[in-house]
Amino acid sequence: MLVLISSISLGAIYVWGEVGNHEEETPAPINLNGDFFSELWPATLKVTDVQDPTAKLSSFRLLSNENCAVESLHFEFCGFDSKGIKRAYFVDLSPKSGQELLSSHSYEMEGTCEGIHPQVLYEELDKVDISGRVGANGKGISIWADFSSGSNNVYSCGSLYLLLLENGELKPLKKIVFSSSIPWCVIHVGERSTPENVVESENEITAEDSITGFLENLPAEERKGEIWFLSQDLDKAETVEYLQSENS
Repeated sequence: MLVLISSISLGAIYVWGEVGNHEEETPAPINLNGDFFSELWPATLKVTDVQDPTAKLSSFRLLSNENCAVESLHFEFCGFDSKGIKRAYFVDLSPKSGQELLSSHSYEMEGTCEGIHPQVLYEELDKVDISGRVGANGKGISIWADFSSGSNNVYSCGSLYLLLLENGELKPLKKIVFSSSIPWCVIHVGERSTPENVVESENEITAEDSITGFLENLPAEERKGEIWFLSQDLDKAETVEYLQSENS
């Protein structure tokens, strides 16, 4: 079985396979400023053999420093390769030899391949000024996305903020209830920290105070974590309540 192992550095892509090495010049996105997310998927296509239309994202993890430089990135997706074989793909961005290196590996998989196309999420994230939402503490950014499914999953605005991400705008939500076998994407955004204290208790998602997020109109000490949802996923929800502003 051929396992494809590929990588992309700041100035070049290196792809290793049965036929030897191949080198191609290409830029590598390493900073959240600019078009980081929209450039990420085209770079990924060059280090994997996935058929683009079949790709489905399953998880995403990113950490940046206080200057919005990406220090670590890991995401997983599934799809069919150039030979029509269903594969699970793993992509990482991490330092190597003093450079940032985007690498991937994959293996054959069974079962269903569900989720959204990676570029759907990445293009939405690119429309938001994420770096401008960093709190005064300047600890860097943590972004992680997963997919959930099932009955009576309740997200409520309590110790974290619920927001609809749509065309670069973030609209406040009060409560969302999902009862769907079709997975929906849950995007956690906050100051750099491992979101270990986000817990699910009796099907209700809450977050502890140690997860700090960004809301420009609040003092840094009062900011909590944020959870973003895509508009296409709210169509799967059983209940959606928007948080009314004072002017509404």
